[in-house]
Amino acid sequence: MNVVPTLIMGLSLGCTYALVALGIVILHKGSQVLNLAHGSIAVLGAYVAARLSGYIGFYAAALVGIAAAALFTLLVERVLINRIRNAPVLSLAVMTVGVEVILQTWLTGSIGIDILQLGQPWGTDSVFILGAVVPWNRIITIGVTIVVVSGSSWRSGSRTGGWRCARPPKIARPRSSLG
Repeated sequence: MNVVPTLIMGLSLGCTYALVALGIVILHKGSQVLNLAHGSIAVLGAYVAARLSGYIGFYAAALVGIAAAALFTLLVERVLINRIRNAPVLSLAVMTVGVEVILQTWLTGSIGIDILQLGQPWGTDSVFILGAVVPWNRIITIGVTIVVVSGSSWRSGSRTGGWRCARPPKIARPRSSLG
């Protein structure tokens, strides 16, 4: 058994998880809402892109899919989240679970048992790394993750703005009454 393909596949899967997690963190930092419908909204964008890619090409379909996901998110934010903005955090999270269930049910009904082909503009070619055949999409996933995480790290550390991690509150030290 060759370990190299397994390591690269695992690394690219971990990169995919990192991108999803980064998206959730950025959304939470920007809106102060834990959006548990994040995954279904991403699937909505992929669904739109997959349905359109045969007609308008991969790149245009990807842009339309991203726009569709962004518009849906804006709709949810304006219609639902803003109405209960000052509600407890748990209420907001439960509301996004409701959006997740509704969207997932609709997508499952729309997709059915079809396997939607999105296509790959870089083809299905592979590259040899240390004697192992590795698909290009795995290499591209790793590269995109490095760029996005590096950009996010640079942005969060910039002096002109960006998202900042919340600092833990200072803990008041008890003062001794003995002096």
